[in-house]
Amino acid sequence: MLNVLLILLLIYLGLKAFTRYLLPYLLKRFIRNTEKRYSTNYQKQQNSRQQEGETHINYIPEDYEQNDNTNGLGEYVDFEDVDDKI
Repeated sequence: MLNVLLILLLIYLGLKAFTRYLLPYLLKRFIRNTEKRYSTNYQKQQNSRQQEGETHINYIPEDYEQNDNTNGLGEYVDFEDVDDKI
């Protein structure tokens, strides 16, 4: 019976010491890390804001070749407006 009371007393004192000293430290550390993570994400979001109508290409495939030679595209056709009178 005395052993059980002694074990319960030690558990109680251990939990009391944990909640008094270690738990506040762990919570402060957790809050600080979470605050850093959200502030960096917010800063990245603010820096990457685009104006409406802008287009940005963030990825260009490796096999993409920009060809400025427009000779093989065909010839220009001038279309005329046709009045539809029935």
